Amino acid sequence: FTGLRLEALSDNSLGAKGPGRAPNGNFVLHELKATVQIEGKKDPVVLVLTRPEATFSQDGFAIANVVDNNPTTGWAVAPQFARNHEAMFELKDALVLDKPATVTFTLVENFGTMHTIGRLRFSTTTAPKPLLYKGPPENIVRILNTDPAKRTAAQKGEITAFHRALEPNLARLEQEAASFIVATDPRAPGLQDVAWALLNSKAFQFNH
Repeated sequence: FTGLRLEALSDNSLGAKGPGRAPNGNFVLHELKATVQIEGKKDPVVLVLTRPEATFSQDGFAIANVVDNNPTTGWAVAPQFARNHEAMFELKDALVLDKPATVTFTLVENFGTMHTIGRLRFSTTTAPKPLLYKGPPENIVRILNTDPAKRTAAQKGEITAFHRALEPNLARLEQEAASFIVATDPRAPGLQDVAWALLNSKAFQFNH
């Protein structure tokens, strides 16, 4: 597993349809923590959440606050009530499970008495990092929706460039490869032409 998504869901039973339990529909999530207890292991594994991003954050209540280990800061969504909101995170270290395990999520919500998430849902992903929280750009989506046999050379080039930009090691590998390339003397092409002409001359071939 490489990533985690927390959804705060609106509901008619909540004040202002939520997604929080406060009368105005808001919530404040101070901290989000996750651990995994793997069968046969004595201690649980702490999942470190990184690259926090949300569909919306209230001014002064950014999603980054839920992973800053500061219980006085938090994530909220005013004034966007009566709608669903999502928070996405990458796992710093991918979680590989080959045994049964129990995942525990801890939500720290200490703002007032009612500013808690009313309905929530967790989901995970196994997609390779870096995760694309918002999906590919519109131009890439249009190309992907085009029959591969009908894609133009330019469209294929766009997809290639998009995937190359996602590879974090590509720039480093290209730089390393460039360090092995020996600079060409500007006189080399001319010398090559002369050598080719000599090798193919009848006098040269007869004498050698």
